[in-house]
Amino acid sequence: MKYNKFVYGLSAGLFACSFYSCSSIYMPNVPSAPMFTEAGEVYVSGNINTKANVSANLGVAVTDHIAVIANGSYVDNRSNTKDYGQKMGEAGIGYFTRFGRKNNRVFEVYGGYGLGTSNVVDKRSSTMGQSIVEAQDMDFDKVFVQVNFSSEKKRCAQAVW
Repeated sequence: MKYNKFVYGLSAGLFACSFYSCSSIYMPNVPSAPMFTEAGEVYVSGNINTKANVSANLGVAVTDHIAVIANGSYVDNRSNTKDYGQKMGEAGIGYFTRFGRKNNRVFEVYGGYGLGTSNVVDKRSSTMGQSIVEAQDMDFDKVFVQVNFSSEKKRCAQAVW
């Protein structure tokens, strides 16, 4: 009986603790997924959203199995209660190959390194206007390993009479 109460109490405590967490000031960027198939291919993409987040990706297939990628992002989001900013860039090198019975699958693995900086300013209203309650600044390094997989399915058009 005592064992059951202990287990239930421990489970309830761990469950309650799962709702408590730290706030992160790092926002991940959009990953690059070029899905290269042969040497000489180039991959360029960009993303912009309404929260003032701009992200760009570039990749080049250097050989039939080796590629390099580069990513960068910029965030500058300001509001009455919180200002958030982040700048980051990263680069990586990787291996890609086609495989499968019909050679219709692509596998990629990349490894790389990145640098960035983030800042958050919390503000509250006061009689003198907005005042800063808390400011956080962070410089960070990022080491990553990324795996991409794709499969293409070709459908033939059929005439219906």
